[in-house]
Amino acid sequence: MNLLVISNQSEAIELMKRYKGNYTFISKRKLTKEQLPAGYKIGANVRTYAHTRMKKGLYYTKINWNNIPPLDSQTIEALSYCEAETLKMFERIGKVNAQLYSSRKQHYMNHLRYWNYILDVNKIDVFYRCAPPHEGYDNVIYHLCLYKKIPIYMFYQLHPKLAYFARNVREPLPNITDIYKKMLDDYKDNNNKEEILRKGLRTLMDEHWNKKIPSVSPTIIPDKKKGTQKNLLKLHKGLLKFYASQCVKPNYNKPYIYFPLHYQYEATTCPMGGIYSDQLLAIELLSRAGIQVYVKEHPRMSKNRSLAYYKKLLSMPNVSLVSIKADNYALIDNSFCVSTITGTAGWQAILRGKTCLMFGFNFYQYAPGCFQIKTLEDLKPAIDGIKSYVPNRAHIEIFLKSMEEFLFDHNTISNMTAFSNELKKLEKERLMNDEESKRHI
Repeated sequence: MNLLVISNQSEAIELMKRYKGNYTFISKRKLTKEQLPAGYKIGANVRTYAHTRMKKGLYYTKINWNNIPPLDSQTIEALSYCEAETLKMFERIGKVNAQLYSSRKQHYMNHLRYWNYILDVNKIDVFYRCAPPHEGYDNVIYHLCLYKKIPIYMFYQLHPKLAYFARNVREPLPNITDIYKKMLDDYKDNNNKEEILRKGLRTLMDEHWNKKIPSVSPTIIPDKKKGTQKNLLKLHKGLLKFYASQCVKPNYNKPYIYFPLHYQYEATTCPMGGIYSDQLLAIELLSRAGIQVYVKEHPRMSKNRSLAYYKKLLSMPNVSLVSIKADNYALIDNSFCVSTITGTAGWQAILRGKTCLMFGFNFYQYAPGCFQIKTLEDLKPAIDGIKSYVPNRAHIEIFLKSMEEFLFDHNTISNMTAFSNELKKLEKERLMNDEESKRHI
């Protein structure tokens, strides 16, 4: 098969060892011929690109566009949502003038035209990304693959030790609901006679349910130190001081919705947040619920906020800011519910017997106690549902159990072993389909 792979070099090399195919790789640095396993040759069965040059559009400066077919209106219109989403992503990328629409538009069109051609000319069968798309060009590839019905595998983390593959940002685990319902029936007479969960997931459940600070935090993407409060002070003089001056002490004796802000820009809001990559839209909608909303800034936020951003929050009815230093777990445990775009706090809330109002798309959108919000009309029934919700540890454990068949240990070798196994299954399915087609001719 012909694979398009965006990953680090170590993953790329491990994958080639486990699955023989034709590879188009995009990694931080181009793979060299010395790094390739036996049987691979650059220019023959391996093509390689540098991620940074591709992200910033530097690669396109040497392309003869006369050799690449122009785009048609059908393709451009079919990917109109991709365009809006990708232009948003460009705000995080240097060498692209994010302030000028024309600059971002041209950058997007270069990506679209080039990768539309490459997917066809290289006859790409499968696209793999070591994270959800969030760099611009990778989002274009992702949407083109959806459009062309090319299978997609994206690496997601449940927590630092466990991971799974998603096939679609908006439906990360499309079969999980049916599996969960079946397991609910299978375990209805269990009465704790047997352990439902394997050790790692059981520890995760025990610590949260018993209101402990977990030894393993169920993060969705790896933690990266992209800023400190000192950096924030350098970049936005006085902004933290203003934020701190507006904070209130949370009142745990009255109902409130806890909304911890995401670090931006990251995949957890764009593309995983959909239209709610703009968190202000979500909080504005929550402010109409008639319940106090406590908003907490992300502790690593070092850019992309402004005085106007905080003033907009403060202008909303029922919305207050709480200190960056306020205890996350105390805010979760004493809340009426937690709300987030796709963040870890929503998952932590469910594990601790609380509920979550989710505005985006993540694996726990299918979990008991999670209410997805898309419109103002969704809010009232969700609030009513939360009022009558009775947390059930067994149901949450069974949801985790239903995920087990999708999970694998998170390390380079396990990641690529799991993906190569998926490729072999896909290859087998294609052979069976081809044989079936031949029988009907």
